[in-house]
Amino acid sequence: MKEMTLKDIQQFQRDFDKKYFGKYWDKNEHSTDEQITILKDMIIALTGELGEFANAVKKISRDRNAIGTEPSEEMLEKLKEELTDCFIYVIILSNILKMDIEKEYLEKTEFNHKRFQKYLK
Repeated sequence: MKEMTLKDIQQFQRDFDKKYFGKYWDKNEHSTDEQITILKDMIIALTGELGEFANAVKKISRDRNAIGTEPSEEMLEKLKEELTDCFIYVIILSNILKMDIEKEYLEKTEFNHKRFQKYLK
């Protein structure tokens, strides 16, 4: 697969969602109530995925502390899979909000550079 910008990823996810979940995404505009319901559903899904990621981290930490084992390749792959699931829901949420997430990210990091400048002493 070719390298993609965040804009490309957003479009790819939009196309995927329309193809597989068309009835959910067919409307061009949702009422405020519908949009809030969709946001709620996606936040619940994201929270579930974050929980799965946290559970995998917990297991790695527990095994390392209890028996001194390093994370297996399988566990590291599980972390990557769960983090990717989280990313997908973040992209879906950004699409629902009609965000240019690339632009928003760059603006936020510029703000944070200024905000955290005081720590560079």
